[in-house]
Amino acid sequence: MVEVWLPYGTSEVAVRVPEETLIDILRPQTISYNTDPVADLKRLIGSNTDFHAIINRGETVCVAVGRSRNKKLLEQLTLSLVQELNASGVSSDKIRLLLTPDSPLSETELGTEINVIRHSMKTSPTTQVSRIQSDFVPAINSILMDAPTRIIVGELHPNSALGFSGLSDIIFPELGSEASIQQEISGRKPMIPADLHKERLDIAYKLPHLYALGFVLNEDRSLAWMAFESFQICVKNLEELLREYCTRTVEKLADIVIISAGGKPTDETLLRAVEYLPSALSILKRNGAIIVAAECSAGHGNTEFHAWSSEKKEARHLDARLRHAFNLNGWKAACLARAVQNHRVYLISTIPDHHVESAFGLKPAKTVNAALLSAQRALGNDSKISVIPDPTAIISQLKTLEKKLETE
Repeated sequence: MVEVWLPYGTSEVAVRVPEETLIDILRPQTISYNTDPVADLKRLIGSNTDFHAIINRGETVCVAVGRSRNKKLLEQLTLSLVQELNASGVSSDKIRLLLTPDSPLSETELGTEINVIRHSMKTSPTTQVSRIQSDFVPAINSILMDAPTRIIVGELHPNSALGFSGLSDIIFPELGSEASIQQEISGRKPMIPADLHKERLDIAYKLPHLYALGFVLNEDRSLAWMAFESFQICVKNLEELLREYCTRTVEKLADIVIISAGGKPTDETLLRAVEYLPSALSILKRNGAIIVAAECSAGHGNTEFHAWSSEKKEARHLDARLRHAFNLNGWKAACLARAVQNHRVYLISTIPDHHVESAFGLKPAKTVNAALLSAQRALGNDSKISVIPDPTAIISQLKTLEKKLETE
């Protein structure tokens, strides 16, 4: 037996897979970051002459901080950035530290010398972004919009629905108004979720004097790499790095795929966990089984997602509605419905079993091992198995030839 640990909430759960039926455990390559991050940040800022030319004007600097799966690192880098700004001549009264609603940092942890504000989607003043080639107009926190210089601090990681998550999401939707966020995800022209990521990048690129202190993490949440550059260059370089180190190509489709949703915060709701289903579906045979370990401590996560799912319609009917008008929560419901329609989908979570079955059509299980035994009874003990311990850390894909043969 091969024992594999899966992130689950703030802890982990184990699954034991027979070695003779195991195809692969999909993990990213580990990047050894042997440099002190604080010293490296000092070097990166010190060598950026364009940035120093801008901050030497003595104007306000807004530092926007998003979420990360490594809170300690996020706090360390944020405080070190503020210290480097001070050392470069930017006084504390000229710094605005803007936290997204779900940033794990707290105002008290960041000291009293800096003006720290947590954005509220409902009440914070916002300013519309013009010249966006889109069918909606984003409205973003006015503190960020009005600042002459802006720095975004956060993590970037793979997302099998959007492509990537982080950095651009901090600007929008995380610092957006409630109304414009809703406009972005519903009632839109037909699109796919990856288009949202491109659109969010386009919004960010419209902001002048925008920099990013971005980083990526290894599977164990240790620092893999970080960069401090103009926002566009930072995102480009980190995305290329993730494609190189996180892409895993599998040789053979599996009968059973065991997957987590990455632990907290990406498994806090079923709505967020569904974003990582494509990772499993891309390497799974038709009529196979998916076993999902997602704590879902905050339940299903969205009334609209629940409403779409509760209709119990076939995925093709939901797809038809999406072709008329895009809705991100509806897309997730359709993705889940398609998975349930074509596969056995087990969920290990804290959502009540009756709700897992009645609203979403999933098969509840108490443990991953119990779900695996049930899947093996249904599909056979010789069923081939792949495991994705953390889909937020990999980009999974199937060899083209294998994919072609499977679909013929």
